[in-house]
Amino acid sequence: MPHPLNRDPFAKPSSEQDYGTKHPGRFEPKQQTVGNTQPQQRMRARVHGNSATQSIPNNASTDVMFDTVDFDTAGLLSANQFIVPSTGKITGAWLLHAHITWAAATLGLREADILANGSVIASDLVDIGGADESSVDVQILVNDPNAGTAFKVQVKQTSGGGALNLNKSSTKTYFEIVHLW
Repeated sequence: MPHPLNRDPFAKPSSEQDYGTKHPGRFEPKQQTVGNTQPQQRMRARVHGNSATQSIPNNASTDVMFDTVDFDTAGLLSANQFIVPSTGKITGAWLLHAHITWAAATLGLREADILANGSVIASDLVDIGGADESSVDVQILVNDPNAGTAFKVQVKQTSGGGALNLNKSSTKTYFEIVHLW
């Protein structure tokens, strides 16, 4: 049976096409290298806070500390931020996503920001009206970042009282990046 993407319905398909294991060349992903390493899959990394509670003072922007690396395929994490490498294919779209969970508190705003080289590029804000744990999700698609661009997460809370804690676990407070193409 001819492969459905084959333009000539009477052409005899290759054995790979018979079994659907190979697409025409225009659909094949191109493997890229990073520095002197072997060809890599897409660069990606995910980190989360795990070992210690992080206290966030009232009305003060604070860097979130991530102490556990879930995976980092290209050494993107450096000094608690993701750094776009200076070698390999870095052009194209990069997706950044941060999920922050705050310990229970009664009132105020909870904000999470993604920064690129110290400037806010994405932000989300939640107004809290109850005493339950609260979460903030922020994400952004960045096209063609420069080599060396540093991405990090900052948070801020305005409870009107003292400091509030982040709820740190692998499913509650994390930061991830993936080079889409």
